[in-house]
Amino acid sequence: MPQEIAEIMLHRPPMLLIDELISYDETRATARTTFSHERYGAENGFTSEPALIECMAQTVAAQRGQLAYDKGISPQPGMLVGVQNTEFHRPAEVDIPLNIDIEITHKLDNLYLVDCEITHRSERIVSGSLKFYAPEDTE
Repeated sequence: MPQEIAEIMLHRPPMLLIDELISYDETRATARTTFSHERYGAENGFTSEPALIECMAQTVAAQRGQLAYDKGISPQPGMLVGVQNTEFHRPAEVDIPLNIDIEITHKLDNLYLVDCEITHRSERIVSGSLKFYAPEDTE
């Protein structure tokens, strides 16, 4: 079962943008968040596009953090190095739950290509791919 988000993430408020890790395995994860009007990344009743990209990146960090936690080791910080083929299908209103799904599709040494999607219920809000640099976790 996933741990509390603060236990597996290196991020802290106000930059901790995901609320919980719902499910995960070695290549996939689902997180959830709800932006309020007062939350960092909320603007004029909507969640900003950069905040949505950061939510996708933080879902990758949560997945890696949870896997490290499961092994009893500390997660290593990673770095978002690229965003590609990202489409914003519709604005994300505040006060609605957002599901963030990620899947690691390619890995070469410490570089990862991750397909991502944010939805509300079954409606797609954002889809795209992120590139990460993430060193191996160590004991």
